Amino acid sequence: MKKKVIVQTAIMFGLACVTIVYGTQCAAMKKMVDKVEAQGENWDRTEEYRAVIEEYELMLKSENEGFIPNKWEYIYNALFYIGKRDGILYYALADLSGDGYPELIIGRKWDTKNWGSFLCEYLSLSYREEDVALKTVEDTSTVRPYVVYFWGENGMEFCTCNEYKMTIYENRVIELEKPYMRKYLEIQQDTGSLMCRDTLKTIREMNNKVAFYKKEKNSDKFKEIPKKEYIESVNNYLLDMMELEWIAIV
Repeated sequence: MKKKVIVQTAIMFGLACVTIVYGTQCAAMKKMVDKVEAQGENWDRTEEYRAVIEEYELMLKSENEGFIPNKWEYIYNALFYIGKRDGILYYALADLSGDGYPELIIGRKWDTKNWGSFLCEYLSLSYREEDVALKTVEDTSTVRPYVVYFWGENGMEFCTCNEYKMTIYENRVIELEKPYMRKYLEIQQDTGSLMCRDTLKTIREMNNKVAFYKKEKNSDKFKEIPKKEYIESVNNYLLDMMELEWIAIV
């Protein structure tokens, strides 16, 4: 049964090429870290996310058509142009780490029937492993997560999808999927760090057969695995999608 994630309403203002993109934000983020240290357990990070949402709202209303890095503290480059084109973005709050505090998720509109164009114009669903029986996960969302802001050991960090499709499952796993590649990430409860739990890929060889690979632990190398192991590894993560209650940023 799907778990309804209730978005906290404290904020009412208006995940990486092949690698995961994440990092510490600028001076404003440093101030947030100082505030965390000063307030300890009484700190409510939903208030700190307010500045992020306000800036996305300001960006959508601004007349700037080109992204100027020095102008924005929190805006992610790709979402600047997506927001300008669509005229709207979305946010939701959900506890993805299990530490009792929410993470901030910024999303965008998308078409569930053709998410190839959501990634890149030349991509389509034809890459999918036709001879692999994966779980069918119901996906009726009209908003897709694009950036997750979370608190790690170095302050506020972020995970973006870029040309991947991001899905957040009820086990708090973040899936990044693109043609021939799947990554499964988790924000650790104890450290707040983003951990890559699994990276799997497929290669369609010259004989039209599909080979399956899994990234070795603590290594950049992939090892070939049987199809059965690939299916079991992926299906282990494919639970119901987490239902995020999106609020428009306009």
